[in-house]
Amino acid sequence: NVTAVMSWLRYHVEERTMELSGGVTPATGRPNPVRIYQNSSMLTAPYVMAIHDLNNQIQTIECRGPGRIEPSDSPSAPARSEEENTFNATWTESLAIRQSPNHSIILQGNATISQTNGANGSPGMSLSSDVIEMTGTQSPEVASNGVGSENPSQKSGPDLSRISPKELVATGNVTMTHKDVTGHVRQKLSVKFLEAIGRTEPQKIKA
Repeated sequence: NVTAVMSWLRYHVEERTMELSGGVTPATGRPNPVRIYQNSSMLTAPYVMAIHDLNNQIQTIECRGPGRIEPSDSPSAPARSEEENTFNATWTESLAIRQSPNHSIILQGNATISQTNGANGSPGMSLSSDVIEMTGTQSPEVASNGVGSENPSQKSGPDLSRISPKELVATGNVTMTHKDVTGHVRQKLSVKFLEAIGRTEPQKIKA
């Protein structure tokens, strides 16, 4: 269930591409971000482009300018279960979310990501870097609308509330904190995650 708030929207039929912009406030000249609400999460950015496939499902989301993914501020947003982590992200340049060939998210420009564990809100892993790339980001249970479905028309789009990476690569000025331990890497850091129900935990870290 996705709801978007924006100043204007354009849909290019032949390219199956949708553009959303927040515009500016006339009185102040300040930019108004596009707000996309999905389940318990919210994405904000000045400009968002969504590319659809032949089945009219979103395959790619591109955001330009500074933005963030965070818990929804909508009063009607569903509450998270105690088993689910909260995923937060910020960036200053761009964000790209791609469904195929492998679910991936790329953040550029002072990128940060963090997790909050379950309903108790205890802090999990946090990481900052110039560029962060995550692969295998879609939780398996929401990869399709029907369990074991082979019908491509039943594939769902990206789910911002269930971002669960299998692998992460951070490049440039990397800082990572996990369980009260903080590390710094100038060049590159790779992290592989151990899968668990509703959450991910770092398993292998390579600098």
